[in-house]
Amino acid sequence: MFLFPKGAITTLMHQILELPGPGAGIAAVLGPFLLILSLLFYRRAGGPMVVALAFSVVVALLAALVSEMNPKGMFSTIWLVLAGAVCALGVDGTLILARRLKPLWRLVLAGVAGNLVLLIFYWVVVFPQSAGWVLWEDVPVLLVLCAASGVLAGLIAWLVSRAILSYAGRHQED
Repeated sequence: MFLFPKGAITTLMHQILELPGPGAGIAAVLGPFLLILSLLFYRRAGGPMVVALAFSVVVALLAALVSEMNPKGMFSTIWLVLAGAVCALGVDGTLILARRLKPLWRLVLAGVAGNLVLLIFYWVVVFPQSAGWVLWEDVPVLLVLCAASGVLAGLIAWLVSRAILSYAGRHQED
């Protein structure tokens, strides 16, 4: 998020890609990045929660120091930390419920669930205070974007996890 100048994600999502909002930036940028980091620690109980909270706290603190952040996402507030925690609950819950599946499918499902939970949290809690309510006709497009981004985040986390395990010499056949 800090790599993008103020308003760049909003411009990319709504003016260039012509995606509706609010929520496209959360579904396609913030959520997947948070999920990839969190899902890398899926093998440890509570790992995704610890990583999501750490990420959210660091981003909130940095956003408070950098005044060039778009206020729409309320990144410098406690709402970002709560959003990270809610997202991690979705991830951890999915990982527990899907524990009998192969790691690829666990991570893909957890990526989708976590991203959907994050987007819905932003729609219900954050955006009404900052960007307004999402229009009902925009919900299907944003949900598909969110789910697709969650699949991609889960797949990337699985690939990175496999590469790390292979490099460490502990490669297991999943």
